[in-house]
Amino acid sequence: MNKELIKRLKNAGKYQKMAIKELFPKETNAHLEVIERELKAMVSEAAVKWISEFKDTDEPAESDSEGVKKVEIN
Repeated sequence: MNKELIKRLKNAGKYQKMAIKELFPKETNAHLEVIERELKAMVSEAAVKWISEFKDTDEPAESDSEGVKKVEIN
């Protein structure tokens, strides 16, 4: 992607976040920040788990990597 486009998307995300915060009373801003941190943590944990499961299924079994096996076809 174009660097300018990425910069604009990040900037738009920042303004969206500010707009959402303005919809709620000022007293809830601290709660929204906590919720945001928790959601980020949940997504990152899920991504790590998904990647580790993907790596586990992608690797060949140990018995498959040991030597050559003779196969007879009748």
